Amino acid sequence: ERSGTSRQADEHGKQMRGKLCVGKLGPNADEREVRALFAPYGDVLDVILARQPNGQAKGYGFVTYAALHHAEAAAMALNERLRVG
Repeated sequence: ERSGTSRQADEHGKQMRGKLCVGKLGPNADEREVRALFAPYGDVLDVILARQPNGQAKGYGFVTYAALHHAEAAAMALNERLRVG
Protein backbone atom coordinates (compact mmCIF):
# COMPACT_ATOMS: atom_id res chain seq x y z
CA GLU A 1 0.00 0.00 0.00
CA ARG A 2 1.32 3.40 -0.98
CA SER A 3 0.78 6.16 1.58
CA GLY A 4 -2.75 5.05 2.43
CA THR A 5 -4.24 5.99 -0.93
CA SER A 6 -5.84 2.62 -1.63
CA ARG A 7 -8.85 3.27 0.64
CA GLN A 8 -11.89 3.34 -1.63
CA ALA A 9 -14.60 4.48 0.78
CA ASP A 10 -14.83 6.77 3.76
CA GLU A 11 -16.19 5.72 7.15
CA HIS A 12 -19.76 6.21 5.89
CA GLY A 13 -19.29 3.91 2.90
CA LYS A 14 -19.26 6.73 0.36
CA GLN A 15 -16.87 6.50 -2.59
CA MET A 16 -13.86 8.75 -2.10
CA ARG A 17 -12.97 11.22 -4.83
CA GLY A 18 -9.45 11.43 -6.17
CA LYS A 19 -7.63 14.69 -6.88
CA LEU A 20 -4.37 14.96 -8.79
CA CYS A 21 -1.97 17.85 -8.91
CA VAL A 22 -0.76 17.97 -12.50
CA GLY A 23 2.46 19.63 -13.61
CA LYS A 24 4.40 20.03 -16.85
CA LEU A 25 1.58 21.98 -18.50
CA GLY A 26 2.62 24.49 -21.13
CA PRO A 27 1.53 28.14 -21.16
CA ASN A 28 -1.13 27.42 -23.79
CA ALA A 29 -2.74 24.48 -21.98
CA ASP A 30 -6.50 24.64 -21.60
CA GLU A 31 -9.04 22.79 -19.46
CA ARG A 32 -10.61 21.02 -22.44
CA GLU A 33 -7.40 19.32 -23.58
CA VAL A 34 -6.38 18.39 -20.03
CA ARG A 35 -9.83 16.85 -19.45
CA ALA A 36 -9.51 14.89 -22.73
CA LEU A 37 -6.12 13.55 -21.67
CA PHE A 38 -7.36 12.35 -18.27
CA ALA A 39 -10.86 11.16 -19.28
CA PRO A 40 -9.78 7.66 -20.44
CA TYR A 41 -8.91 6.80 -16.83
CA GLY A 42 -12.30 7.60 -15.29
CA ASP A 43 -15.05 10.12 -14.64
CA VAL A 44 -13.39 13.57 -14.49
CA LEU A 45 -15.47 15.90 -12.32
CA ASP A 46 -13.35 19.02 -12.54
CA VAL A 47 -10.22 20.48 -14.13
CA ILE A 48 -8.71 23.66 -12.71
CA LEU A 49 -5.59 25.22 -14.21
CA ALA A 50 -3.60 27.85 -12.35
CA ARG A 51 -3.39 30.95 -14.52
CA GLN A 52 -1.41 34.14 -14.58
CA PRO A 53 -3.27 37.49 -14.69
CA ASN A 54 -2.81 37.56 -18.49
CA GLY A 55 -4.64 34.23 -18.79
CA GLN A 56 -1.59 32.08 -19.56
CA ALA A 57 -1.37 28.76 -17.74
CA LYS A 58 1.20 28.70 -14.94
CA GLY A 59 2.19 25.13 -15.75
CA TYR A 60 0.16 23.24 -13.17
CA GLY A 61 -3.41 22.45 -12.25
CA PHE A 62 -5.74 19.97 -10.57
CA VAL A 63 -7.86 17.14 -11.96
CA THR A 64 -10.64 15.71 -9.76
CA TYR A 65 -12.06 12.24 -10.40
CA ALA A 66 -15.31 10.78 -9.10
CA ALA A 67 -13.37 7.84 -7.65
CA LEU A 68 -9.97 7.56 -6.00
CA HIS A 69 -8.97 4.49 -8.01
CA HIS A 70 -9.46 6.47 -11.25
CA ALA A 71 -7.01 9.13 -10.04
CA GLU A 72 -4.54 6.40 -9.08
CA ALA A 73 -4.83 4.79 -12.53
CA ALA A 74 -4.21 8.13 -14.27
CA ALA A 75 -1.24 8.90 -12.03
CA MET A 76 0.33 5.52 -12.78
CA ALA A 77 -0.24 5.81 -16.53
CA LEU A 78 0.74 9.45 -17.02
CA ASN A 79 3.37 10.08 -14.38
CA GLU A 80 6.45 11.74 -15.93
CA ARG A 81 4.92 11.49 -19.44
CA LEU A 82 2.64 14.49 -19.46
CA ARG A 83 3.21 17.53 -21.63
CA VAL A 84 0.22 19.65 -22.61
CA GLY A 85 0.09 23.09 -24.22
